[in-house]
Formats: sequence, structure tokens, C-alpha cells
Amino acid sequence: MLSLTESNRIWLNERFAVKNRVYLSHEPIWGYRRGTTETGHLVRFARTPQILRMLSALQFRTFCDVGAAEGYTISLVRALLNPERPVAIDLSLEAARRAHELFGLLSCSADAACLPFKTDSFDVVLCSEVIEHLERPFAAIGELLRICRHYLLVTTEVVGFSPLHRLAMLKTRQIGEPHYDRNIWLLEDFEKIVWRRHRCDSAIFWFLRPKRSGKQ
Repeated sequence: MLSLTESNRIWLNERFAVKNRVYLSHEPIWGYRRGTTETGHLVRFARTPQILRMLSALQFRTFCDVGAAEGYTISLVRALLNPERPVAIDLSLEAARRAHELFGLLSCSADAACLPFKTDSFDVVLCSEVIEHLERPFAAIGELLRICRHYLLVTTEVVGFSPLHRLAMLKTRQIGEPHYDRNIWLLEDFEKIVWRRHRCDSAIFWFLRPKRSGKQ
């Protein structure tokens, strides 16, 4: 029996593949309601400027997006904030190929719970709308913290606002559906994992990891 990670990889590779010379975009890479694309881009248009606003307040040279899909957000980070050779990571090899083909990004396929980078490889690491899907979320968070030198930004909309609300959400998960929302978080969960919560807007988490002692 396939693990959840491998099932997700297969599904994502199919989702990000080019079919009959047509690519169905996940992010609004062609613009809002333009081109062959998924629905739901209004939420993504609202989220992306918030991510960019948070990043614009930081000083960094190196940047990695884990769960980058076809590279829409990281391409904007590169264009607007000019990091050195930003890296796009996704579980799906097809998604990594689209990020390279569409935006010329340095990209690769990797499991977030086992990232192929040295400790402190990047000043800033972004992981947006990913952790709710993961088979090993705590291992992934450990890896994200390991590879980031200064700041880790995590967002998820899959949030319970009380233990009872989370329990109800867990019981109504679409288990067995491809790439389903496996992990339901509470607002305070990340305060138990990382050292300091920078801000929290409704159902979207923003976390900054303070610089390590002795690191510049």
C-alpha cells in the first residue's frame, strides 16, 4: 500500500503535467481569470501580496519556497525582492519542471520531511498552504527550521478555532480523496513548535523564527 506521501506525489505529478500541449495552471500565472486555469484564484491573489509584504520587511539574500507548485509566488519574490538564485521545491517533479519552464527558476522535487539541503542553507524559507496535506508535518516543520538561517514563514487556511471545532473538522475530512487536508491546526499550535509568533491573521499563520544565537 502506498504511503500518503507517495499517493500525493503521484496525484501532484498528474495534476501538474502538460496534457495535449495545454497546461492547467494552479496559481494565476496567466493573470486573474485568464488562460487555462483552476478556479479559486481570488483567495490566492489576496494571500500573495500579504506574503510579499511580510518578506519586504525582512533583509535576506537567499530564499527557498517549499511547496512552490509551478513557481508563481517565488517568481514574484525574485522580481520584486531580488534574492540570489531563489530555489523552488515541490514534492511533484512535474511542478518543479513547470517552475523551471515557465519562470526559469532553479527547482527540484523533494519531500518536505527530508529536504536535500545543509543546515542554514537559506536566510528565509516559505511554506505556504502545504502543511495541511503532509503525512509527517512535524518532521517537515523540523526540516524547514533546520534549513532556514533566519526566518520561516508558514501559512495555512485549514484551521480550527477551538479544540471542538478542530475535532469536527477532523471527523469531516475527505479521507481517501487525493491530496486531502489531513492536518487541522489550532491558532496556538505553532507557538508550541517555534519560538515566537510574529502575527496571526484569522486563519492564516505568519511565523518568524528569530535569528539563532551567534548567527548574523
